Amino acid sequence: MKTIVCAVILLACLAMPVQAKAGGHLVFGVSEQMAFSDNARQLLQRVYSSLGYTLEFRPIPMLRSLKEANNGRLDGEICRMQAIASQYANLVRVGVPLCTIQVVAVAAQPLELSGWEDFADLRVARRRGAVGLNSMLPSEATVMVAPDVQKALDFVAGGRVDVALLARSNIYPWMHASQYKQLHVIPLQFGRISLYHYLHKDHADLVPRVESALRDLLSQ
Repeated sequence: MKTIVCAVILLACLAMPVQAKAGGHLVFGVSEQMAFSDNARQLLQRVYSSLGYTLEFRPIPMLRSLKEANNGRLDGEICRMQAIASQYANLVRVGVPLCTIQVVAVAAQPLELSGWEDFADLRVARRRGAVGLNSMLPSEATVMVAPDVQKALDFVAGGRVDVALLARSNIYPWMHASQYKQLHVIPLQFGRISLYHYLHKDHADLVPRVESALRDLLSQ
């Protein structure tokens, strides 16, 4: 009997390192309209694979993904602005930027924009889910939320807003359409924004390991 008990304990001990190495399975939401998400997903696949984790990416609208991650029904967010941390307290930021986006302004006429304060008296459209932009815009700006990139451009073309703030990588597929050819794409020197990976607080102990692995990967 003692031999059997010892054998069971030995097998359990041998299994423990294998389980730790195996890591686990994590699920993140992804919006099909985030053009930069492919590179971010590839980076995360490599990072988590090195830690023994497998990843699953579920198509989901940006705002719903953020809410689902905050309430724990998803394991985190692929990449978001630093500003969301104050609004979604259950998400823990990985301190190394995962990627960078260039935000541009799209307007019906040329505008002089040298800083976020220049949007104070403007009607501004942003995509639903791009909530981090709210913290950058002055409180005097009138913000309209568009469900997607095309609708944001429609708001500008139809005169409902003065300008739309969108990721440059997301707009160019649309700018060749006849209804948008008259619009002006305005580069913003202050529009380069770092995006960070977030994990739900239940995985907070994993954050330093992910941060270290990501830093090592980006330094290669």
